[in-house]
Amino acid sequence: MTNLFSLIMLIGCSSHKISNKDHLPVSESPCIDGTVLNINQAGCEGFYFGTIPDSLALKIRCTYAPEDSVWTRATFYAVPHEQEVGYSNWFLFCEDRYVKVYSTPYGIKLDK
Repeated sequence: MTNLFSLIMLIGCSSHKISNKDHLPVSESPCIDGTVLNINQAGCEGFYFGTIPDSLALKIRCTYAPEDSVWTRATFYAVPHEQEVGYSNWFLFCEDRYVKVYSTPYGIKLDK
C-alpha cells in the first residue's frame, strides 16, 4: 500500500506526461508494471499517469501510438485493495497483493 501511495505522490509531482524514451516506472506491483509494459510493447510512444480527484486511483493510458490496439486505446485504473470502486463501467483486469487494476474501453466516461 505504501508503495502505491509513494508512486501516486511521485507521479503527482511529475509533469503528468512521460515518454517511453525516458523510462518505464517500476512500482513493485506486477499488475501495474505488466499493464505499462504491455501498453509499451503495443507501440505506445507517450504515456499519461494521473489520479482521479478525491480518489487514490492511479489512471494509466497511452496518449499517442502510431497504430491502434486494445492496449493503446483502453484506460486503466489501479486502486488499493481497501478502496471501494464506485464506477459501474470499470472491468477488473488484474490484481496482485497491492492493487486491483480495472480497465475501460476507449471513449467510455466514468459512470457512478
